[in-house]
Amino acid sequence: ADRLPKAHVSGLVVVEDLWPVGVFTQEQALAARDLPTTTPVEEVMSPAILLLAVDTPLYRAAEQAAAVDVRRVIVLQNGRLTGIVTGLDFVRATV
Repeated sequence: ADRLPKAHVSGLVVVEDLWPVGVFTQEQALAARDLPTTTPVEEVMSPAILLLAVDTPLYRAAEQAAAVDVRRVIVLQNGRLTGIVTGLDFVRATV
């Protein structure tokens, strides 16, 4: 939870063995603020993620994100995490 404001980000991708398994956002950080600091992130992260290839067209990524009701799309290239596209990124692309 301490890393979010320090990194100036609203969420982190949680990985296990280099594979994305969830996201930990400001929302989860707020919900976990009264938990012990030793609480594993897996207990509060959201496992609802969408993984798409880097060459997925932006409109297709937006459609799929809306269909499964996620705010972040985890982008993979050759099976490796390369970035995140957020709802704000989708908006910026349409302006």
